[in-house]
Parts: sequence; C-alpha cells; structure tokens
Amino acid sequence: MTTAEADSLSRLSIRSRQIKESGIRRAFDAAGQMKDAIHLGLGEPDFEAPEELKVLLKLAVDEGYSHYTPNAGFLDLRTMISEKLQNENRVQYDPATEIIVTVGAMNAISLAVASLVNPGDEVLIQDPCFVGFEPCIISAGGIPVRVPLREDRDFRLDPRDVEDRITDRTRLLIVNSPHNPTGGVLKREDVEEIARIAVSRDLFVISDEVYEKLIYDGREHVSFASLPGMKERTLTVMSYSKTFCICGWRIGYAAGPAFLVNNMVKFQQFNSVHPPAPMQKAVLFYMNRAGEFMECIRKIYLARRDYMVDLLNQIKEIHCPRPSGAFYLFVNIKSLGCTSDEFARFLLQDYRIISIPGSAFGPSGEGYIRLCLTVPIEKLQVACLRIEKAIPQLKSASSSIHP
Repeated sequence: MTTAEADSLSRLSIRSRQIKESGIRRAFDAAGQMKDAIHLGLGEPDFEAPEELKVLLKLAVDEGYSHYTPNAGFLDLRTMISEKLQNENRVQYDPATEIIVTVGAMNAISLAVASLVNPGDEVLIQDPCFVGFEPCIISAGGIPVRVPLREDRDFRLDPRDVEDRITDRTRLLIVNSPHNPTGGVLKREDVEEIARIAVSRDLFVISDEVYEKLIYDGREHVSFASLPGMKERTLTVMSYSKTFCICGWRIGYAAGPAFLVNNMVKFQQFNSVHPPAPMQKAVLFYMNRAGEFMECIRKIYLARRDYMVDLLNQIKEIHCPRPSGAFYLFVNIKSLGCTSDEFARFLLQDYRIISIPGSAFGPSGEGYIRLCLTVPIEKLQVACLRIEKAIPQLKSASSSIHP
C-alpha cells in the first residue's frame, strides 16, 4: 500500500474499515466477464415479476403516485400487512404504530440494529449467516458473537449454544429461518426453547423471515412473535423480494413493538425517507392475489432442490444435505483437502461455475460452498456434470503440488 493510499484510508471511519468486503461481491466481480458461466451464486429468483404486478406498478405510476408518502409507508399497505400477519403468522399488530414499510428487509434490520444496539453491546448471530448482519452490528458499534450451526442438526440453531454465549453485555439475537445460506428451518421446539431463553435472559430478537413462503416437506414456519411473551421483544422482518420475485424493487417491512418501530421510522425519515410510492401501491393491490404465483414458485424450487441434491450426492467426494427451506444448497466439500475459497475459485476459473465459498458467511461455513437454485434444471444438470469433472482434476492438481 502506498503512502497516498494509506492516507486516503485513514480518512475513513474506524467502524467502516472494520467491515470486510463481502465474499459474494468478490465472486461477482471475478465473474463479470464470463458470459458462459453458470451463475449459482446470486440469491435472487430467476423469474420475472408476475405480469399482474407489473401492470399494477405501471398503473400506480400513471395515477400519479410520484409524491412523498408517510415515512412508515402508506397506511393502507400497513393495514393489509397487519391483516396478513394476523391471518398467517398469528400475531396482531397495530398498523398505525407497530408496522413500518422499508427499502427491503436489509434496511429494516439496519434501522432496528441502529435503534437497539449501543457501543460495546454484544449481538448473537448464526454462523454461518447472511453477510449483511455483521456489518449492521459493527456500524452501530456492537460486537457480533457467532453461534455455530452444525450439519448434524440440519443447520438449526441449537438453543444450548445460544445460552452458552450470553453474557451480561448481550443485547440482541438475530435469527434467520428459513436460513441463508444453508436452507435450514427451525422446528417449533427450537423456536419455543430459544424464546424461553430470550424471555428469561431479557434478550430482544430480530427474526428475519423473508423466506417464510419457501418451505418444503411439510415443515412448519413458526414466527417468534407468535409465542407467549415474545411479541413485545421481537421484530419480525419480511420482504417481497423472494416471494414476488422483485429483488430490484427494494420493498420489505417489519413489525414490532411501537417504541422500536417509532424509532425506526425516525431513522428512516433521515435515511431513505420512505420506500418508493409506486412500489408500495403495486404491492398493496397484489398481496391478496399472490397465493397461486407463490405456490407455483415454491414447487419449482422444490423440484430443482430434489433434482440437484440427488445428482450431487452421486458424486462420492462431496455431500449435499437436503435443505428444508429457501433456495440454497450448502454443499459439504471437506473431504477435498482444500478451502472453500480455493474450490470456489477453481470452479470459476476452470469450469465456469459461480458459487460462493461457505467461509464468506462465517468461520463455520468453511468446508462448504453455497449453490443457488436460481437457474433452470437444464443448467443445474450441466453444473453438476462440471462439478463431477472438476473434482478429479482438483485432486490431481493438489497431489502434484503436495506429493
């Protein structure tokens, strides 16, 4: 690093310098010029937004929704969200004071962490976990504390591991189920026991439930806020990105106690102000029409999951657990004798497959790669064939270097 570069970096805040570049971003940058690559790295549906939703968006623009909205979002949308949460998640919220519409789920989590965490506070997160959680905590001056997930528990958070990591500085627990990157889904008994710990140890919970509609094999989605004693200490975070296939629209929401939501609205007022007005109106009018579309998408991901898991598990040197939710595979590559980053770079450079090393999601992700089920089955088949060819070449190259 040159003196000039060091001087420039010194101008940045200490907290911002503590935030590492995402391993996902590195993979995308490296693959930018590879037009023939199979992209299994992007956690975004490969489907277009529903045609009806597109029409509703155009209609909202034509009808003049180009002005400011309330900082918390349109009240009629928050009312519709309140009805959804009561009917589907078994939690009742006041749309006027306990719900905020945000610029995607990540914005909701960022606003909540900024509202709850003081410098030096510890925040428990799953390990591996979504790459956005740790930067939010660091930005607020908090200390991320990772709770490892294990494959032999289907990557479900173990309540005993949570309790073991609680100290007198622990302020908050962030939980994501269905889980990115592993596809793990908490069972009801897991949620109930973690909720018991949260109540007894006076923890607040941010429950990231953005994949709630993508659950398989008859598994149940249980919202933390629906359990006794949890509504007043839980922020439930949702998004339309995955369910409506509109990641680029950036619209999500959160529901929780009024004291927190009010503070999040205050922050949003001076941050993004509010989500775009036309997107809010389009989603409002589409919500009650979306069931058939979402079920169709879920069935497609289920078929892709079963197809690719079966193919990958025919390759002796690796193992692919069958996820219960979301659209990710977390493939165990520990027997290959290389790091997850090395394997991901090898797949990219030699076989034109874009994957994400498990280490990008935390230390417990080492020995895995994340693959997304966000391409058609035909491409998944080609990807599996390439992976099958890649492994002998990788082992041969490794043995020649380390005889």
